[in-house]
Amino acid sequence: MTEILQTSPEIGGMGHSVKRKEDPRFIRGKGEYIDDLTLPGMLWLDIVRSPYAHATIKGIDASEALKIPGVAAVVTGKDLEGYKLHWMPTLAGDMQMVLPTDTVMYQSQEVAAVIATSRYAAADGVAAVLVDYEPLPVIVDPHKALSAYAAVPGAQTALIQGAGHSPNVEKPVQTARLILRFAKPLDVALRRSQQKAAKGHATKKRPKAGAKSR
Repeated sequence: MTEILQTSPEIGGMGHSVKRKEDPRFIRGKGEYIDDLTLPGMLWLDIVRSPYAHATIKGIDASEALKIPGVAAVVTGKDLEGYKLHWMPTLAGDMQMVLPTDTVMYQSQEVAAVIATSRYAAADGVAAVLVDYEPLPVIVDPHKALSAYAAVPGAQTALIQGAGHSPNVEKPVQTARLILRFAKPLDVALRRSQQKAAKGHATKKRPKAGAKSR
């Protein structure tokens, strides 16, 4: 019989019980989470999000939000653009939009940030920010989205903007070309797999009425 190696109780690890040290404070209602921490001078941030999947931002009016007690600032993409911070590098080496300056590219995208002295004031500020949207065409079918990426107004613009702020301009362009190149074959393979599964389900024999199942 193969000997099972096991660490000593002092070392612990696999095969040993672990004493839970955090339970007493939780079951007594004394647990603390990040949301429970309040530090001197701390500010809270809440996000204004787009209700549209694709739209032009014609304007953002933060005047009413700034009148709410506790609201310190409302930051938009235009504000960040002045400091060249509306696009930021990621760990993957590409660029990502922080806040849009003129076009929303997906539903619930961040449009503005409200900073306040409390979470409640920040939430009230978000509700008071007025954003003027002009809805644009959208694609909700995943198959059409794969085959018609280049036809979506604004898609090329977002790609070019990202490339324009990237140290490697060719990388996002090459990535987009690869996506377009393999989108159709993947779509065909997916459709064939679905058809095969549907055919197998339809031809599966069912027991006759009154027959006993084994």
